[in-house]
Amino acid sequence: MSHVPVLDKFAGPWKLLIYFHLFAAIAGAIVIERMLAAYGTARRIEAVILIAAAFLIFYNATNARSAFYNYGEKPYPALPPQLTALLQGDPVTMRGRVLPVAPARSQRPGFVMSMALDFPTYYGIASFDGYDPFVHDSHENRFAQKKLDRDTLAAARAYGVRWVLFHDSGIEKHTRGVFLNPFEDVDFVLKEEAKRLRPSLRLRLVLPRMQVYELPGTDPMAFPRGEPAKPLPVVFDQAGATVDVGSLFGGGAVVVNVLNRPGMRATVDGVTAAVADDEWRRTVVNVRAGARRLRLAYEPPWRLAWLASAAALLAGLAGVALLRWSARRAIDARIASNDG
Repeated sequence: MSHVPVLDKFAGPWKLLIYFHLFAAIAGAIVIERMLAAYGTARRIEAVILIAAAFLIFYNATNARSAFYNYGEKPYPALPPQLTALLQGDPVTMRGRVLPVAPARSQRPGFVMSMALDFPTYYGIASFDGYDPFVHDSHENRFAQKKLDRDTLAAARAYGVRWVLFHDSGIEKHTRGVFLNPFEDVDFVLKEEAKRLRPSLRLRLVLPRMQVYELPGTDPMAFPRGEPAKPLPVVFDQAGATVDVGSLFGGGAVVVNVLNRPGMRATVDGVTAAVADDEWRRTVVNVRAGARRLRLAYEPPWRLAWLASAAALLAGLAGVALLRWSARRAIDARIASNDG
């Protein structure tokens, strides 16, 4: 559904299933209403329906299951100190995106440390991957994924993929927790991207259940346009990114290594600045000479959403008022005809 025109505009088309639930409930109510009308107003029929509904609700409650999937570890474990030091090193020269190579789901110990979603949301580390379909099916991410498919090495470096992490949950045959060579084990669920990157990767860390490789030459998370060898200090938070541009005494274009989506807003020392993108659709902001702080944040189109909601509410109220007025006129006309 996420690739069907119109429906692809929704963030997570599966949420449209709620309308099936809504209309199924309405349809069920209509069926019951018609059945009651056919049998008159017999209280026995109503009692049977109420008892059946109560039983079904109770039965459904006793069959409650865990939400969607249980990953087997609660609470999530902390990253090993060696991995934390590697991935969260110096904010200017060391940090980059992680490309986890692991199955979509697993209940093996430590698997949560290889989930693409967990790195940015729980561990605070940027990840190329995300949570499908909320991220994968956006137009910007489709563009980035196509770039990675067509020219893996260049795209991985452009998008700041510095670390490739392999987790043993993808190995079907392993012995006593000994991690096998992910490039040689035929049973390893290995992404095509990782296979293409293999010649350029360097092994940096071996842990009991994972291996971490580094991809040299990746673009930093913020840098002057055309000068990736001069990284700028950047701090990410839940709302966006803050870049220290004080070293750019003459100003210029700054690339923040995040995809430029509709709703991206930038300010330079508190003054709104224009946002553009480069050939990789990374976010580019021009900063003036002497600027100190660049702030990039994503702002959903709340104003438009509120206006649309208000218009829909007013239209609904107008429709109800019109129906009441029409019904009242029909009743008055019938009363007048009976009096006549």
